[in-house]
Amino acid sequence: MLYKPASWKTNEDIVREWDAIAVQRLDQIDSGRDSSFTNILAPMMLRAVSEGVQSSVLDLGCGSGTLTEMMAERATRVTGVDPSSKNIELATQHHSPPNVNYVCATAEAFNNEMSVGFDVVVANMVLMDVVDLAGFLGAAFRNLNPGGRFFATIANPDLWPEYWGYESAPWFDRRSETPIEGPFVISEERSKLVTTHIHRPVRSYREAFAAIGFEETNIVELLAPSLSSLDNDVPEMLPRFLFISAVRSGFEPGV
Repeated sequence: MLYKPASWKTNEDIVREWDAIAVQRLDQIDSGRDSSFTNILAPMMLRAVSEGVQSSVLDLGCGSGTLTEMMAERATRVTGVDPSSKNIELATQHHSPPNVNYVCATAEAFNNEMSVGFDVVVANMVLMDVVDLAGFLGAAFRNLNPGGRFFATIANPDLWPEYWGYESAPWFDRRSETPIEGPFVISEERSKLVTTHIHRPVRSYREAFAAIGFEETNIVELLAPSLSSLDNDVPEMLPRFLFISAVRSGFEPGV
């Protein structure tokens, strides 16, 4: 089996994994080989950010900055934050228009030096990789202006275990939060490098958003081709990803 349960890791452990894969991920995304990013995730995020007039966007877990730069075409200023120093280095080199600023920090440690918050906070394929979900969401909440919107995409936890082949593993319980490590995979290729994601049932996400104080939390499915049908003229479409939107209420979170 390619995937296996992992012990709970620290933020530093996760950062080392993403430092190691950063150059490969930049190439996968910018070359278009990551078709899920190109055709599903980025378009959904850009549509969401484009709704209304957004003057400021915070991209938490910005990686090497491809999506950050895209959003900069729709906002006055964009700040990309990522704890991976290698990703921040690549983002600064390759995706750094004048209205983008990059900061190497965790979401929790990020210090917004502006006197006002952000109109929008996004986290593209990040929430299932953070160790402390409540801490991350609390940081997103605090950085939003009242009434500001939070947008996120995640791997669908109801489908991902079957999709990657560990649904029937004796150690897996879809009702529990479980750190799982294995090769990083996109539709077209499998990396030799290992990353860790945390399986959380959808219920856990809903409860975490509510506990922080987010309102109007909606979760919708995003369709993508299944691995087994990529060679077909009409591929089977599966909800491999979820899109989450939420609104910051007017009170401070209790975390």
